Amino acid sequence: MKKFPSLFSSFSPRRSLALLRLKAALLTAVAVVGLADFTPVAQLAQNAPFNANGRIATLADFAPVAVRADETEDSGVVWAPLYRGVEYSQLFVETPVLNKWQVVKIDLQARGIEFVATGRNKNYEPEKRETWRQTTADFLDENKLAVAVNANFYNPFNAETIRTQGDSNLLGFGANDGVLVSKPEPNRPAFVVYKDKTAKICNLDPNISDDEVKKIQAGVAGSQVVLTGGAVPEIKNQDRHPRTAVGISADGRYVYFLIVDGRQPKHSVGATLTEVGETLKYFGASEGLNLDGGGSTTLVCRGLDGLSQILNSPANSGVPRNLRNNANAIGVRAANLAPGVRERFEKKMKRAAEKAEEEAQKNAEKAKKAVENGEEAK
Repeated sequence: MKKFPSLFSSFSPRRSLALLRLKAALLTAVAVVGLADFTPVAQLAQNAPFNANGRIATLADFAPVAVRADETEDSGVVWAPLYRGVEYSQLFVETPVLNKWQVVKIDLQARGIEFVATGRNKNYEPEKRETWRQTTADFLDENKLAVAVNANFYNPFNAETIRTQGDSNLLGFGANDGVLVSKPEPNRPAFVVYKDKTAKICNLDPNISDDEVKKIQAGVAGSQVVLTGGAVPEIKNQDRHPRTAVGISADGRYVYFLIVDGRQPKHSVGATLTEVGETLKYFGASEGLNLDGGGSTTLVCRGLDGLSQILNSPANSGVPRNLRNNANAIGVRAANLAPGVRERFEKKMKRAAEKAEEEAQKNAEKAKKAVENGEEAK
């Protein structure tokens, strides 16, 4: 089988840098403020309320694209501070297909960071009623989290269960605050954060002991490892779908929640598992695990008004911005930023936009002169 080429060999930073910088330059200082405080700076037609509480997606529509510091392959990503120890970035790619990626980076060493996963159903019964289905937004609100994403594949899974709350069974491992929710299963790798602030992606023993579970702060399971030791393994499945994934940095300090929208050709097509691994690596991860995706893919953040904000465009049942009731989710509690952090970031982004605009103008002038010289040569 032909191995899929590196996502970032197709998406050349040099070829696309001018476009990224131009997009960033077109964002006004007001748009940067919108990033910091989660308030809409413009009302787009697609930003209609989409759930019972009338919450509207704001951040992802108005945040700056990831702007490179220079034109090298290994240049840094711009991270926007959301909470203490929690940062956000995004990446638009146009080749090989249009995709919009969003990522949250969590510093395990930051004060106040605490991971939370869906706990046991109040009528808990293993392999029958393990959890209670709810949207990722409701999970975030209920647990007063800073950010959250959907997690495990689950059953029963049908047209009725994806749109209603109810009893569910997780496929693979699940645990929260030292309590087992679902036993590990073969071929369903787990992502685990321990109470000692370490994290790992691994295959757990199906007969995991109670003592081992008590050490766990939060744990979920996925379908396939997409990044290991900084390398993307060969993956046969090259289907494109919305994706949710989790990653860990090589030094174990940072955890990454990554999503890519899909099934929306004018917004984001969807990614292969290979691309998920490549993108986790791009943002700084060394280990990566694919979680439940498709219409389940959801990234949620708590705004300054205390309500959840849906950062991506979920495509549940093929309908954009329609939230699915999932069997579980994983998220993070975090403290608010120290005074002045948001303001300094806003100034930094404003300077970056101004510089990008100047460079875009210079490049346009150079291109114009090159065309004129070419015409003269003829």
